[in-house]
Amino acid sequence: MHRILLDTDFLLQCIRWKIDVFTELERLFPTSKIKICVFDRTLEELQGKKDSPLALAFTKRMELIKTGSTLPVDDLLLEHGQEADTIVATQDKALKEKLKKASIPIITIRKQRYLVM
Repeated sequence: MHRILLDTDFLLQCIRWKIDVFTELERLFPTSKIKICVFDRTLEELQGKKDSPLALAFTKRMELIKTGSTLPVDDLLLEHGQEADTIVATQDKALKEKLKKASIPIITIRKQRYLVM
């Protein structure tokens, strides 16, 4: 089973560009079970942002990882991304570079229409 951790900006971009993240992830992993996850800190970051009500509604279909941490979401993604069968979904360029250096698989949005790994 693959565990996919979603970054705040990735989630917001999927909503802005009307990308069905659930369908797209099933397309990327047709033969694997997937678990889509967000951190409690991600929900905190979503508060007050444009499109946050829709994003928060989306997260109800995802597994919530309660960290109890004050670390930034990017640091949590780097830390938890090192666990086996974990993939990080992000659009953040700086975070993508850090993930690549740590050999953590990444999912991004391509052409504002679909997801790629």
